[in-house]
Amino acid sequence: MNLMRRIVIALAAIAVLLGVGFVNEASAEGLNFGTADLTSVDVFVHGTGPAPESSVVSTLPGWRAEISPAYGTRSMDESEADGSALLTDYIVDRVAKGEPINLASYSLGSTVTGDAIHKVTSERLVDPSLITATVISDPRYVNTGVTQVLKGGIWPHVLPLIGITPNGERSGFNGANVEQVCYTYDAICDLKTGMWGAANSLVGYFLIHGSQDPVQNYANIDPAKTTSRVDEDGTIQTTVHGKLPILRLAEMEMKTELPDVVHAVGEALVETTGDPGQVQTTKTFEQTAQDVAAAIAPELPTFEEVVAPVQQWAADTVQQWTAPAAPIEAAPAVDYVAPVLEQAASVVNDFAATLPADLGSQVNDLAAQGLALIGAGR
Repeated sequence: MNLMRRIVIALAAIAVLLGVGFVNEASAEGLNFGTADLTSVDVFVHGTGPAPESSVVSTLPGWRAEISPAYGTRSMDESEADGSALLTDYIVDRVAKGEPINLASYSLGSTVTGDAIHKVTSERLVDPSLITATVISDPRYVNTGVTQVLKGGIWPHVLPLIGITPNGERSGFNGANVEQVCYTYDAICDLKTGMWGAANSLVGYFLIHGSQDPVQNYANIDPAKTTSRVDEDGTIQTTVHGKLPILRLAEMEMKTELPDVVHAVGEALVETTGDPGQVQTTKTFEQTAQDVAAAIAPELPTFEEVVAPVQQWAADTVQQWTAPAAPIEAAPAVDYVAPVLEQAASVVNDFAATLPADLGSQVNDLAAQGLALIGAGR
């Protein structure tokens, strides 16, 4: 990984970790957050920033998400450990009575929720089938979560100095009914590693993760924009597909939609493949070039569209130069011949009138004289 790419990823990581989990009021107040119906949620474990204040949302009692110095006085590690312990006890107390529990969470709250569910199910403290949870924008999302991506390199040595431990992914939820939701290019759950991808994740943090923009946030998600798959553990992984944040930001500034081909080329230039939660594979230059070509191809005219007009022009030209001339309209022959014959007859008559009346006798005499001369010459 070159120096410039490291710098971009570092800036993205620092920005999202210092502000991880802001929940804007509009999203929190909506009846649907992610794919969760908040009217049926027992506890909503929020992220940093203001906790949702709504009659339909109950937050985790006694806990506040904090990341010092941006939010609160405790480090992220301290806040996370405290929240996980409180939620673990809450789940055990509820489920031990045979009562099902329905949870929803966001950002740092999703780290807490995921860790608590993993603990109670892996240690078999409760029946996992009684737990239902919608875990949204989880920093520990497998493969692409921010604390998963930063678990390598220098980060495990540097970030703990400010109370942030990139602890990587969990091993699973062991049969609990969990759905994880992530928007593409939300840096908290989908931190890309290439320069262009990381830059979009950074913009995506501000535009998607805590945005007031009604198109790019987790409130009232359009099901048509989502795809889901089930992992080996039975966890549902739902991806919300959106436009590249940088291009989306450009559209917002220009107040106009960019052509589809621009978005297609932008996606083709992302250096890695794979939806949030999937293994991210770095593309080769050849693969990127092929993706860009495939993105442009639908906008180019086909061979037939280019050649057909030329072929038609050639056919028209050949026909024009080789077609027979239009025939002259036919007329009765007498209309053409009679005047000619009359003129010829008039000429002959005029000439005959100039000849002597005894022309025939003169001719005969001339012929006889000629024969006599021929005989004398013998």
